[in-house]
Amino acid sequence: MAFDDWLAVERVRQPERVVVAVCAGLPDMIGRAAPIHIQEILRSLDRLDPWNEAIARLGFSADHAAGDIASLHRRYRRLCDGLTKEFGVDPSTETQTMFERLSTMGTPAPVGPVVAAPSASAVLPTVLVSPIETITDDRVSRDIAEVLTDDIRTALAPYREIRVVALAADVASVKDTVADALAAYVLTGKIRLIGAQIRLNLQLGNIATGIIVWSDQLSVEQTNLSTAIDDVVAKAVGSILPAIESDITSMPELAAYAGADDIILFAKARRLMSFDRTLPEIQAAAAMLEEIVERNPRHVHATIWLARMYNTDFWQKIAGHDVAAFRARALDLARRATAYEPSDGRLLLRLSWCYLRSRNWLRADRGFRKAITQMLNHADSMNECAAGLCILGELEDAERYMQRAFALNPAAPAHYHADHAVLLMLKGDAQAAEEHFEVCGERGLMYLAARLANAAYLPAFDQAEREVLLVEFTTLFHDAWQTERELTLSGALDWARDTLPFKLAEHAARLRNGLEAMLSATWPANLRTTR
Repeated sequence: MAFDDWLAVERVRQPERVVVAVCAGLPDMIGRAAPIHIQEILRSLDRLDPWNEAIARLGFSADHAAGDIASLHRRYRRLCDGLTKEFGVDPSTETQTMFERLSTMGTPAPVGPVVAAPSASAVLPTVLVSPIETITDDRVSRDIAEVLTDDIRTALAPYREIRVVALAADVASVKDTVADALAAYVLTGKIRLIGAQIRLNLQLGNIATGIIVWSDQLSVEQTNLSTAIDDVVAKAVGSILPAIESDITSMPELAAYAGADDIILFAKARRLMSFDRTLPEIQAAAAMLEEIVERNPRHVHATIWLARMYNTDFWQKIAGHDVAAFRARALDLARRATAYEPSDGRLLLRLSWCYLRSRNWLRADRGFRKAITQMLNHADSMNECAAGLCILGELEDAERYMQRAFALNPAAPAHYHADHAVLLMLKGDAQAAEEHFEVCGERGLMYLAARLANAAYLPAFDQAEREVLLVEFTTLFHDAWQTERELTLSGALDWARDTLPFKLAEHAARLRNGLEAMLSATWPANLRTTR
């Protein structure tokens, strides 16, 4: 009996001693040992004590030292989810502060110039950029505040889906300017000097509701002001644009707008596309965009989204049909719009994806690289360019630009992690890929296929999770099957090949072989649609 009591105590105490000892020695190894070895140690610690914040903070340091901002975000998201689910709490202030500090450091330098463009229609969402204030009355803070205000305005100006206004005094002084805007926001900021560091707090608020839709605390080091200011501007602009789109697409009053004004119609279509919608709803959104394009062929944003929908077959909600007509329509839309606006980076990005799916590798590669130089601060577009380069097999370049997207947008959406997981799968790091798939929550059919394929290369993959993924994928695929042809395993594999058209044979084989290995034992080969 005494031995059993001792053994029970030791079974708890020994793992705790291991965790304490390793945590004490690991900081000295970070930056010196190979990152792959550090990651293996951290995974072992996670298995011993999964929601230990000290371990998570060590992971933050290791990710930052390796320049892996994507993994830093993944680790923080996993910790937040775990603490909420298991204990109903958020991470400690120390952990949150460390994440915020490290996620704002080391943003890659810009890769080209920013070119201003004229503002658009009077009812566009409007951003009032207020002069950044200084709390400490010193020359350095005042100069930085002035430069940041001007640079943020200049960097926001090229994005024609918003209107940028310089706010000279207060919101009331420009009330008439924003009265006709679909939504109006004010960007404010305060700077204070703390030793050799300039601390900047930024907030973006919806003027009508008073709700803060985005905020961040950034640091500017006086030792390298030019680079630090560029990093802050890139981070701010890369976060502001997704925050505005998210806020607008969730506006309940959109339904109350009558008529067919292009901007209102576009906002309604984007709302229909922004959630896990049904196929009829997405088709309705496509019809709205077609109406806009027919009336105004130069409407860049309607063209971009319509071409994207057709080129991805309504985000994989249609499978098994002849894709030729959709792909041809997408290519035609992208080409026409690019002829009108040859310098628009997002049109060039959309055209590059059309070339990619038609396996015009050279044009796709050139287009993605040119688009990147024109969209320095647009995190979503940066990530999408990187995903395209990933499919082309340019994994090192894709990795670099994906890391930049994570650095630009601290509230990285699920598909950032899913795209990075696909890249890691192609690199052969199945474990790291699964870690990103696990935290992202992305349930798109394409990503489910990639996750299943990746799981085939993980011998210890959880059997229960495997069954959940299999059921989810086969159910969604059956629902998406838009033809009376027999739904076979071969058809599913061909669909995966066309949806993720990897240029390199070894990458295509990794997807197909992995997916076939996971599906072959259970796939309902004689299943037919009931439509």
